[in-house]
Amino acid sequence: MEVGEDGNIEYKEAVVGVIPESCNPKIVHNEEYDKDYLEVDGLIYEDYTHAADILRRKGECAVSVEISVDELSYSADTKILNID
Repeated sequence: MEVGEDGNIEYKEAVVGVIPESCNPKIVHNEEYDKDYLEVDGLIYEDYTHAADILRRKGECAVSVEISVDELSYSADTKILNID
């Protein structure tokens, strides 16, 4: 992010990869923050950003991920949200 000419914060986001359907999803509990997180396997593009180089250098990197959901359903009985 950066501060624009008007003084407002402008978010600079870029697509760095994709989370495939076969992403091996699992819920992971973080004891330090007492929070649950969804952990998935993803594919990082080599040509568009420096993300792959950063991951090679650091080994891992905590990031937030925006997802686009095309279809979903919710079961009130089981209280489960299914992202299709």
